[in-house]
Amino acid sequence: MNAAELWEIHIDVLNVSLKALRRSYKKEIKVIEMGEFVALIDVVPEDTDVEFEGFVNKLKNVLPETCTIEQYEIIPVAFGLKKARLRVRYPDEWGGTDKVEELLGQVEGIQGIEGIAFSKA
Repeated sequence: MNAAELWEIHIDVLNVSLKALRRSYKKEIKVIEMGEFVALIDVVPEDTDVEFEGFVNKLKNVLPETCTIEQYEIIPVAFGLKKARLRVRYPDEWGGTDKVEELLGQVEGIQGIEGIAFSKA
C-alpha cells in the first residue's frame, strides 16, 4: 500500500468515527422547552345581552400566538348578567395572570376581569 491509499483509509475511519460521535451527541441533547401556566379568568361584559361566542372571539384576537383560550363556559352572575370563565394557557415567564388580564382588558365592553386561579400546565 502506498501513502495515498493509507491516507484514504485513515480519512474513511475518521469519517465513520465522526458520524458515530454525531449520533451519540444527538441522543444526549435534550430540547429545553419553556413551561406553561393554565389560568381560570372570569371576564364580565358590561351588557346583559352579549352574544358570548363573538365576545370570546374578540378576547382571542387580542392574545398573542403564545397564549390561547382553551375553553370557556358561561356562568350566571345576577339580574341576567353573565360572565365568561376562560381557561387560558400562556408562557410561564409571564408569571401570574396580570399580563393576560391586561391583554384581555383591551377589548371594549368589559365591566371586569378577575384571575381566579393559575398553575403550572
